[in-house]
Amino acid sequence: MAVKPWMGVVNNSVPTGYKPNKLEGSKPEAELELDWVHGYRCHDARNNLRYTAGGDIVYHAAGVGVVLNTASHTQKFFMGHNDDIHCLATDPSGKYIATGQIGPKPRLIVWDTTTMQSVQLIVAPLTKGIKTVAFSPNGKYLAASALEDKHTIAVFDWKPTPKNKGKPLAPVALGRGPSSAVLSLGFNASSDQVVATCVKEVQFYTFANGKLQG
Repeated sequence: MAVKPWMGVVNNSVPTGYKPNKLEGSKPEAELELDWVHGYRCHDARNNLRYTAGGDIVYHAAGVGVVLNTASHTQKFFMGHNDDIHCLATDPSGKYIATGQIGPKPRLIVWDTTTMQSVQLIVAPLTKGIKTVAFSPNGKYLAASALEDKHTIAVFDWKPTPKNKGKPLAPVALGRGPSSAVLSLGFNASSDQVVATCVKEVQFYTFANGKLQG
């Protein structure tokens, strides 16, 4: 009862002398379909309202990635997350979106804004949620920071290849981030440094040879 207080309410609401029908508990011949997402996460998220290559607006609310076509006033949905999305980034082509979620083992997913299908799923090594995410200008790398106290930063070569397709994607570099909270991530113009804007400071990181060096 301490874990499931609603059980008492359910049990006490059963009418006296009630006998269940044998058909009760079976799945109804109907399913729910998401029609429209109202709202947008902004109370604790930054840089998460973008345009796609086709001019659609992309953002997130709860655990759903939303692509809004303002001409037709229609929405498309990406439903690959299992917890609330906290950050979003667009690749240089405007076709792919990266979204990171909260939770102890957060998902970082790259998905296609045309097909609304996942093209890369990353489930490690960042923990306690993905705070920020960014693509490099050359489109090759994806950087993300964690919500945990060390503000760990990971850099991935995210595009799937025949060699790593279907396998867990390991970062090309991983290391402790800044001591202060990360507000946003980015890259320099040559895509060989990660730039972290933080509370009262800016940090620059190289990631050659698998080592994140601040």
